[in-house]
Amino acid sequence: MSEKHVYVIEAQIGLIKIGCSRWPAKRAAMVSAHSPCPVRLVAVLDGGHPFERELHRRFAGSRGHGEWFRKEGAVAEFFTQFFGEGVDTIPAWSSFDRSPGNPHDIDLRTRRSLAAKERWADPEYRARHVSALRKSRVRQVSYRARAV
Repeated sequence: MSEKHVYVIEAQIGLIKIGCSRWPAKRAAMVSAHSPCPVRLVAVLDGGHPFERELHRRFAGSRGHGEWFRKEGAVAEFFTQFFGEGVDTIPAWSSFDRSPGNPHDIDLRTRRSLAAKERWADPEYRARHVSALRKSRVRQVSYRARAV
């Protein structure tokens, strides 16, 4: 069983999240998926829940909400000291920019959708998949008929 780590996630709006997880990168991805603004994993530290609780107590005066802290005073010093610790790469905020002309402006869902449209435009691909879909529907109907 893997040991827990303390992770530090930075939000583009200037807040810092200090939490604990066995898989900090996965946790950061989950936080990112549920965050209204871009976030990035900036540090992974050895420790666990005792170290996380100590940090939460130390930075209580800068607490924004829950595990989120304002990047000021002692939190800013801590952030600067451990920035990049235990993390291979930290994406630049410009990679989160979705303005027109930015090479990163197409998100994964859009890229997958465009790729699916391109595949579906191919007549051979479409014929193959429509045929398979019809066969599966015929099987479903026949199973339902037997059950009744």
